[in-house]
Amino acid sequence: METLFRHGDLLLKKTDYQPDKKTRMGGNVLAEGEVTGHSHKLVGDFQFYGENEIQWVQIGIDGASIVHEEHKKIDILPGMYELIHEREFSPFEDATRRVID
Repeated sequence: METLFRHGDLLLKKTDYQPDKKTRMGGNVLAEGEVTGHSHKLVGDFQFYGENEIQWVQIGIDGASIVHEEHKKIDILPGMYELIHEREFSPFEDATRRVID
């Protein structure tokens, strides 16, 4: 069974993939809302990685949580997760784009 965590327009999907340590990113913001200025943030024991459009989050043994001003806090179990941003298709533009919270 897959381990998934959904928080607003974000999905964390557990993976066995190990990103190159050189792709380590700073900060704790997973996604920023362009309209409200609110953001999905990680707090706790984590490391954030990114490479082009793909991002991963390593949650340490002490665990971490995702917080946002308009959503309930969720606790994330230790492990490596791919960070997936929800996308939508616009038939008028004939294009997909990232959903903005």
